[in-house]
Amino acid sequence: MPGQTKCFQCGSILDSKDVTVDVHPPRMASWKKPFRDVARWARRWRMLPSGSLAERSARRPKMNPADYACLWGLVLSIVPGLAHLIHRRFREIRWFFLGWFLALSIGVFLYATNIGLILVGLAIAFHAWIIVQHSLMKQLRNFGEKLGVLLVVLILLVLIYRFTPRLIVPELTGGYTTLNLPSQNIQYGDYLLAWRDEVSEHPLPRGSLVLTQLVYRGNPRRLNLRRARRRGNMIVQIVGLPGEMVQIRDNTFIIEGQPLDREKYPVPQWLQESSFSGKVPPDSYFISSEYDLRRGRLREGSIRRACIYHFDAVRAKAFMRWLPLSRRGFIEEME
Repeated sequence: MPGQTKCFQCGSILDSKDVTVDVHPPRMASWKKPFRDVARWARRWRMLPSGSLAERSARRPKMNPADYACLWGLVLSIVPGLAHLIHRRFREIRWFFLGWFLALSIGVFLYATNIGLILVGLAIAFHAWIIVQHSLMKQLRNFGEKLGVLLVVLILLVLIYRFTPRLIVPELTGGYTTLNLPSQNIQYGDYLLAWRDEVSEHPLPRGSLVLTQLVYRGNPRRLNLRRARRRGNMIVQIVGLPGEMVQIRDNTFIIEGQPLDREKYPVPQWLQESSFSGKVPPDSYFISSEYDLRRGRLREGSIRRACIYHFDAVRAKAFMRWLPLSRRGFIEEME
């Protein structure tokens, strides 16, 4: 065609004029080159899929309705055996379900013990095996794919079992105590359960056992927390209420000039043979807990720092002796 420099069909150059050709094609940025080598190495060892995104999308098989049913079955299997029960296949996993139920029940009964933790882990394993018995797992022929799915299922179940109790009973907690309270059948090292919502209103009754974060604000070389766990959270006893005058004399707590029952309010060992007299601030408690006194006696200022705590330091109120099993039972109010 007259006036045209290229053929409109094949693109051949019709004009004899010199044409400038770019001999410098675009190059990859220098900061991308190390990542390119890593990607090549990963594809060589089958750690990354080969081919472009379009090619991988074309090779990927499309899901049919049966696959969607399998995925829905996996979702239902969050409740162990539910998917098998709906599809009338519960008989296939009945013994695994029984093992899961027994392991979880005994693990909850032995909560806060090493054996209980092991049994909960066993229950998670039973639950994972129930899920992988689903028909979707049978469609996976590659062992690596099955192992990967199993690991993902285990991780998800660990997260579910870890956070579900907090959603069901968010106010429940617990802690160890170093006190010996004969009137409450409580001894050193017992584990008590506590409710957080019980400390929403202050002041609490005298004699209440509360979960408190003990932080001695004096010389740590002289006074050390006993059996401190979870950042010093311990079960302690409220002895002095806000605004009261508290005294320690002859191994007895004296409140506003009236001695307290030694069986109900025993003086901790580190405070025995000590003398103290002080008034509790209007927003604090005088608490009783056991420390390890390394040498000598403490002055009244040190005792005040170790025993007087603000309302905000009280986390929860104990309501039940949980461990050991031989003394499990509810705690009665003293006043």
